Amino acid sequence: MGKFPSVLLFVLFKFLRVRLPSWYGAAVDSLLPFIAEALPPEIAARFQPLTVELVALGFCDPVHYFVHEPEVGGKFYMTVFRHSSGQHTASIFLNVWPRAKNSDRYVRASIATGFTDGTALVSSTDEAGRTPDSLKMNCVYQAGIPVLWTSHRQWIAPTAERKTISPIHTREELIAKEERWHKIMHAFQRARGVYRKRSPGREAKADQRAVPPCINGPAGRPASPCQSAFRKILIFAVILIAVFAIRLITLAPSIQRSFFYPKPPGLPPVVDQATGQWLARLQAVLETNAPVVAQALQPGLTDAQIAALEKQDGFHLSENLKTLYRWHNGMATNSPCGLLPGQRFLPLDEFIRQREALRQQEASLTLAQRAFFKVFAGHKRNWIHVLDDGATDGYFYDPERAEVEGAFFYNMAETGYYVWFPSLNNFLAGVIEGYESGAFKVSSDGKKLEEDDKLTEKIWSRLAKSNESKL
Repeated sequence: MGKFPSVLLFVLFKFLRVRLPSWYGAAVDSLLPFIAEALPPEIAARFQPLTVELVALGFCDPVHYFVHEPEVGGKFYMTVFRHSSGQHTASIFLNVWPRAKNSDRYVRASIATGFTDGTALVSSTDEAGRTPDSLKMNCVYQAGIPVLWTSHRQWIAPTAERKTISPIHTREELIAKEERWHKIMHAFQRARGVYRKRSPGREAKADQRAVPPCINGPAGRPASPCQSAFRKILIFAVILIAVFAIRLITLAPSIQRSFFYPKPPGLPPVVDQATGQWLARLQAVLETNAPVVAQALQPGLTDAQIAALEKQDGFHLSENLKTLYRWHNGMATNSPCGLLPGQRFLPLDEFIRQREALRQQEASLTLAQRAFFKVFAGHKRNWIHVLDDGATDGYFYDPERAEVEGAFFYNMAETGYYVWFPSLNNFLAGVIEGYESGAFKVSSDGKKLEEDDKLTEKIWSRLAKSNESKL
């Protein structure tokens, strides 16, 4: 089977020159040439959970962008939305810079409100950065969408009382507003020397890389011969991909599953001691080394509560996982830090609500979209999200696998990276060692966790197994 599905999709997207998302990191003068009709499946799958949450809050009319910078090897993805109230916009974005380690690790989100005086307030889950005076930033680092939304509304309230919000009621107004903000940010970065103005030759090459104007012309323009031809090619490509996906689903489900969700190539031994003993040790270590983490943990669930949640969502936890949720039922969405750096321990009931929202979103998809979902994300349908990095990756439990087969694992979807544990206990032992060795520690301001990647890698190399040779 190899990488044939990915290669086929890459060739089709390359041939059709489909362009997708980007944010203010795109070193182009205008975003208009980079508007696309859809996202590549692997990016759409990463954006989907955040999209579901934004749609539930009233955001609509998504517009996709994709900017590719061959000179630096960067790719910039973004989807923007307008709010049904006409007062706010939102975006989901991902930067991929090959020369920057882990640049594609997190999908970010932002919510913005513009005013008639030309200023705007933007709340983002990204790290704080420099912005022009007309764009003020509110950094809610790695927060979930509900927390970001609440923080943004509270933050803009005083300004909204003395300024008039600039309305955005149509998709065209959304595109125009996004273009205006991009130009402001781009000019600011150029003035700082972050971007350099292209030579005429490089600008011509950039124009050639953009989506042809006949594809993304102004709204209402009659379809040109080029546009009609593109639509025919696009329809043919969609049919071809759909046929391939359906054939893959019906004739080779086991091959498809093993391609996207392989089994571990051998696991280390399971550590001694019971789960309850490891959790008691972890509690003591957190209270000593990271009290801010210990204080963020919520009370545990009773056996009756766990049984009710299992019945509600139709899954069955292992005894080790039940012990984990009896210990503590995750952390609140506004927790200052996670159980691990960038990894929030999800409450079991919150996970069930998220999965139900995703199921409702899936039910509204077309037949072709469902086929895509089943091929590229169907293997995740029964996973239980235990620790969340804020971008739908993190640590999971698969109730359909035995623990000794790697039922508890870490996954980063867009790279296909897995780290499997032979038991939850191995993970807990690693977390304890991480805090005791200084691989995980509280920052000097006491508000977040910091990580020593090299120490963490050494710990996991003894207790887990990845699908990369370094562990």
